[in-house]
Amino acid sequence: MVLKLKHLTFCIHPEYDIIKAIMPIDPPEIERPQSRLVSEPDFGPVFYPPDSPEVKDLLRNHRIKIDYASMWPTDTPVMFIGETHGHRRNITEVLTQIIPQTKTTGVTHFALEMVQEEDQKTLASYLNGQISKPDFSKALEGWDEGGGQSTVKNYVDLIDGAHKSNLKVIGLDNEKGEQHTVESLAERNRNWVKILKGILLNEPGARMLVYCGGDHARYDFPMTANTLLEEEGIKSVVVHLIHGTTKWRNGDDLDTAVAVTAIDDEDTNYKRFGLDFRYMGDKRPIDYAVHLPFIPNQLDTTAGIEIDETEEVSNP
Repeated sequence: MVLKLKHLTFCIHPEYDIIKAIMPIDPPEIERPQSRLVSEPDFGPVFYPPDSPEVKDLLRNHRIKIDYASMWPTDTPVMFIGETHGHRRNITEVLTQIIPQTKTTGVTHFALEMVQEEDQKTLASYLNGQISKPDFSKALEGWDEGGGQSTVKNYVDLIDGAHKSNLKVIGLDNEKGEQHTVESLAERNRNWVKILKGILLNEPGARMLVYCGGDHARYDFPMTANTLLEEEGIKSVVVHLIHGTTKWRNGDDLDTAVAVTAIDDEDTNYKRFGLDFRYMGDKRPIDYAVHLPFIPNQLDTTAGIEIDETEEVSNP
């Protein structure tokens, strides 16, 4: 099956349901691990080679000082933090930078993809000390993607940190079956919006950090949580945590292409910096990205081993 989009041709493999995207400027084929069903043929992300003018322009001209509080407008109750799953450096950034900085803006809630809505009572029991950490961790065991307990430990640490910062921790997801199609992501995102909207209606003045995979919060995919929230009249800002631990080096969505480019640039690979995408207007994929530098010998994978800069990782 072949779908013609404005910028790309998508070929859906009939057996594995894996999309191959062919760039318009003669690079080799790009095969991505996510399987997505493109329901709206005129809508889709633009893929950029790492050395494209857009990537170079972002790195040269649109770096900013990282200040999460200033990224979050006062009239905007929700900030989405999008991650690539399975990396400890994301957790460290949230606990040591994002939560402390946004506390000054009055953040009240920490909502996350990694806990199912149906496990909210279990989460509450854990945070109240009524069940043990090992027992609570069983609710997250689906996040042990081929790597023991390290990914679950990351997210439990994240929950512990948010709770210790006096944030109300909320489970959002209702994932059942296939996760990686547009239709299934949209169904999950609608459930998130229902929960977020309910909290904002019932608790005037609430400000919410939402932590999730990057495909749930961006402007260039259909039916993302932030765009669905906007349809409800609720403003949000989208920030992605990026780093060059990916092997999809021929092209990707713009924020990932920036991270891949950083691998090959000593001026960026080992530096932490922000990027402002808002100059792109309606064509922006996200509002901001924060590049988290490569740290040699850092334990940063689901398997708890030293990272390989070409290691395959998942996202959403």
